[in-house]
Amino acid sequence: MVCVGCVERLGSPICPHIEKFYPPSISGLPPIFWRFSVTILPSSCRIIQETTESGDECHFNITGASNRELKKLFVNRTLDEFNICGRDEIRPLTKRDIEPQIT
Repeated sequence: MVCVGCVERLGSPICPHIEKFYPPSISGLPPIFWRFSVTILPSSCRIIQETTESGDECHFNITGASNRELKKLFVNRTLDEFNICGRDEIRPLTKRDIEPQIT
């Protein structure tokens, strides 16, 4: 998890931050992310800062919940709750963004 407030305090927009510290195999290309409040996490969760090997000081691990519990957070989310980095903007993700493009 990346803390957007931390990224903003460093003076970097979120999209360049993601591109700098996370490969496309993690973030997508262009990067796709979900902005959420930690209040949706199970009460057993703990959020622990851990700098990544790539140097991201705004990275946090979520502990105290199973992957199954955390995956439930994604159920019933609509695509437009996720964001995609555009050329000069952040916009809601659409079905077209994730469909294979036929050329």
